[in-house]
Amino acid sequence: PTCTRDVAKKAADAASSSSDAADNRKGRVPGSVNESSGPIPRYDLDGLLSYSIGILEGSGWCYEGERSGVQLWKKYLPKDYEGALFPVVKAKTVVNAPVRELVAMIEDSRRVKEYNRYSLGRQDVQRINSNTKIMYNRAKVPMVSRPHDFCSLMHTRQLRDGSVLIVTTAVDHPKCAESDKYIRSRILLGLSVCKPFKEDPEGRTEFTTVTHVVSGGVPVIVADRLSGKNAVDYILNVAEALRRRLDRSQ
Repeated sequence: PTCTRDVAKKAADAASSSSDAADNRKGRVPGSVNESSGPIPRYDLDGLLSYSIGILEGSGWCYEGERSGVQLWKKYLPKDYEGALFPVVKAKTVVNAPVRELVAMIEDSRRVKEYNRYSLGRQDVQRINSNTKIMYNRAKVPMVSRPHDFCSLMHTRQLRDGSVLIVTTAVDHPKCAESDKYIRSRILLGLSVCKPFKEDPEGRTEFTTVTHVVSGGVPVIVADRLSGKNAVDYILNVAEALRRRLDRSQ
């Protein structure tokens, strides 16, 4: 059943007081993956993936229903986690495109405007290795006076079953210095799971996203209310952009 924010927060805070949860908290990813920030060293990609999968597969999800063919869940992290006031949102659907096409679109910073009408551009500022990079992203935000900017690490990992994980988290980087022109927001966790759809593994993809974002300058209650809609819109817009591109190629 759908649960209210208060019920979900109380459950998360209660879970955080158990000894098992205390052990698990040692592995959480802090807001910035830097050498000085907590238990995860700079760019510990295995640790980042482990944390992301733990959030995805962990308990506490409240089903929010289905919107336009996209299933939606929400949960809140314990109060000692960064961004605990903001919800973690999970969305899932099946996209009519193969895994490789979906992954290519998400990874390519030049294509962000194909599915995000609020984007003011995304640039790759540093390549860490063949599947990891630092990005600087800017976007207009409705009802906010200044646009937002983000500095994030993106890492891609292929699994043995053909699935691809793309995980994003906020970092600090000298080429992403904060500016008065923008309000700095932080993607604490952005996970995309692109899995071959079992009934059509070559042509369709089971697409799951998990997002945990701290939006600067946006009241928590407003960010909470819009989080589900934003997650659904993102998936639908990506699916539509892929459809347009695949139609043009035929």
